Amino acid sequence: MRKPNSLGSQPLGSSAPSSDGNAAGSGADAEALRESDASLRQAVELAHLGICHWDYQTDLMRGNDERFLMLGLEPAQEVITVAQAMALTHPDDRPAWAGIREQLEAQGEFRADYRIVRAGDGAVRWLSEVGRVVEWHRKKPARISSVLLDVTANHEASEALRQSEGRYRSLFTNMEQGFCLLEQVATAPAEPNDYRYLVVNLAFERHSGLADVVGRTIRELVPGIEPHLMAIYDEAVASGESRRFGGYVAELDRWVEVEAVPEVQPGHLAVLFSDVSARHRAEQTLRESEARQADVLASQAQAKSLALLQESEAVAAMGSWDYDLGNQELTWSDGLYHLFGRPVGSPVELQVFLDAVVDDDRPAAARLLRTLAAGSSRFDASLRLRVGDAVKTVRFKAVPVPDVPGEAVRVLGVCLDVSDVQRLEAENLALKLDHHKELLLAILQARENERQRLGEVLHNGLGQVLYATKLRLDQLDTPALHALPALAALHQQTASLLAEAMRQNRTLAHELVPTSLIDFGLAAAVRDVCRDLSTPQLRIQCHTLGEEPALPQPVQVTLFRLAQELALNIVRHAGATEALLELETLPGGVSLRAEDNGHGFDPQTVAEGLGLRTVRNAVALLGGTVAVDSSPAFGTHIRLRIPLPLFS
Repeated sequence: MRKPNSLGSQPLGSSAPSSDGNAAGSGADAEALRESDASLRQAVELAHLGICHWDYQTDLMRGNDERFLMLGLEPAQEVITVAQAMALTHPDDRPAWAGIREQLEAQGEFRADYRIVRAGDGAVRWLSEVGRVVEWHRKKPARISSVLLDVTANHEASEALRQSEGRYRSLFTNMEQGFCLLEQVATAPAEPNDYRYLVVNLAFERHSGLADVVGRTIRELVPGIEPHLMAIYDEAVASGESRRFGGYVAELDRWVEVEAVPEVQPGHLAVLFSDVSARHRAEQTLRESEARQADVLASQAQAKSLALLQESEAVAAMGSWDYDLGNQELTWSDGLYHLFGRPVGSPVELQVFLDAVVDDDRPAAARLLRTLAAGSSRFDASLRLRVGDAVKTVRFKAVPVPDVPGEAVRVLGVCLDVSDVQRLEAENLALKLDHHKELLLAILQARENERQRLGEVLHNGLGQVLYATKLRLDQLDTPALHALPALAALHQQTASLLAEAMRQNRTLAHELVPTSLIDFGLAAAVRDVCRDLSTPQLRIQCHTLGEEPALPQPVQVTLFRLAQELALNIVRHAGATEALLELETLPGGVSLRAEDNGHGFDPQTVAEGLGLRTVRNAVALLGGTVAVDSSPAFGTHIRLRIPLPLFS
C-alpha cells in the first residue's frame, strides 16, 4: 500500500523545528505553513518529482514515494544507502557519483543526469537530479536535499532528433539532385524580383555549372535568365504552393527540371533541380530518327497496301477490291468472288454490290456506292447480302488512296463476313435480357412480398390491437362517465380518433394487398382505383383500351401501383374537379396516362415531389419512359410507356 507522500515527521522543504516555542511563530503562522506544505506536496505529486534527503555522514537516503518508484523499489522501504543507489545506476554512469560528491564539497550544490537500471523490470531510465547542501558540519556537507525527474522521454527525443539530423545531412550531402535554399530579395518597385542563394548541396555545381553562389543572387549570376522561370518562383512564393516545371536556360545552355517548394519562413524557397540536357538531346535524336523512319514507312505503305490486303484474305477469310476512279474499273480478289458466290474472274462493276444487297438495305447501299464513286471519304458499314439461299451480313470498309498532289485516284476496300459475329451478339443480348428479366421480376416480387407482409402486420397485428383498444374504451361508456361532462367529451374524442385510426389502418392494409388485381386482373384493379378515389368534388374517369396483356404477376402489380400513385397525386395535389386515368395496350408496350384540370405546375421551376420521383424510379426499373406536361392554365398530363418485349 502506497504511503502518504512524506519525508519523515518534518514538513516538505522545512528545516528541523526550533526548541524555542516563539520561533515556531504564532498559530496563524503554523496554519499558513501547513497550507503551504500541503500545496507543495500536491505540486510535487502532480509533477512526478522525486524528493531525496541524503545524510552525508551516514550515506543514508530517504525519499518520497516517487523517488522509490523511479528506482523500481517499494515506497514502504523508505530508506536506501548510497551504495544501493549506485548499484541501481547504469554501470557506465556510476562514475557520476564521484562527480556529485565533488560538486557538493566544492560548490555546495550539484546537478547530474544519469541512467538507472530499474529494479524489478530492468528498464533503463534517464534521471535528472538537482540538489544542494542544507546543513554543514565542520565545513563538510552534513545533509543534502535533492529533486529528481524522469527525463527518459527528453533523452529519447534528443537522440531521435540527432539521428534525424544525421539522416538529413547525409541525404543533403549525397543526393543526386541539385538543391538550394533561396531567399526572395527586395528590389526597386519597377524591377523584377530576385532570389539570393542561402544554402546549396554538393550536386548544385554539377547540375547548374555555377560555383561560389552562397550569398549571391540568381540575376547576379545569370543576368539573362528567362523571365518566365523567375515568374514561376514568384508564383510559388505568393501562393504558398509548390511549382514543378522545366525549360531551357539559354545562358547556361542547359535543359533543367525544377521543383520549387515554399518554406515556412515567408519569402524562402527550397528548390530541387536536375540537369536533363543529355536526356533532352537523346529524346530529340530519337524523335528525329522516328520521324525519318515514319517517312520511309509511309512511302512504302502505299506500294504495299494492296499486297497486304490480299495477304490478309488468306488469314481472315475476307475479300478485297480496288476501284480506279479514273477509268471506273473495279477489280476483285479471289476471296471476294467466293464471298459473293460468283465465278472467279467474271466481270464486275459497282452495280454488282447493289444487286446482292437485300431490299431493306438498298438505300444504305446506294449511299455507300455514291461515296465510293466520288472517292471523297472513307467509310465503314455493314450490309446484308443474299448469296444463293443464304443471307450474310458483310462489313464494307474502304479508304481513298490519293496521288502526289493529294487527290484520290483509287479506292481500296475489304469485305468481311460478320454473320457469325452478329449471331453471337444476338444470342448474347438475348441471354442478357433473360437475366435482366429474371432479376427485375425478383426485385418486383420481393417488393410485393414486403408489401403483403406489411399488410398482414397491419391487419392481423395493429388492427387487432386497435380493435381490442376500442372494446376497452367502450367499457368506459357508463352513466358514471356521463356524469362528468369533461371526461365524457374526452372519451367521445378518443373514440372518434380511434375509429379514424382503424379506418386508415384498413385502407392502408387494403392498398398494400391489391385483392382486386389478384382476383379480377389489372384492368378491373385500375377501375377500382378510380372508383375508390372519386369524390363528389373530384370525378375520376377510367378507360382501359386494348386487350389486357399476359404479364407476370410482379409486373402487373407494379403497373397497378403506378396507376394508384398517379391517382393519389391528383387527389392530394392537383386541386382538380375532373381527372382521367387511361390504361392502353399498344403494340410492343403498355401506356398509362393520367390527366386532370387542376392548377398544374411549371416543370422547369418546380421541383418534383416524392410521388413523381417514385413513379420515375419504378418506370426506369421496367425500362420505360415518363413524359410530363403541366401548366397552371391547362392542368397536368402524365404519360408512362412500358415496353413489353422483355416480359413476353
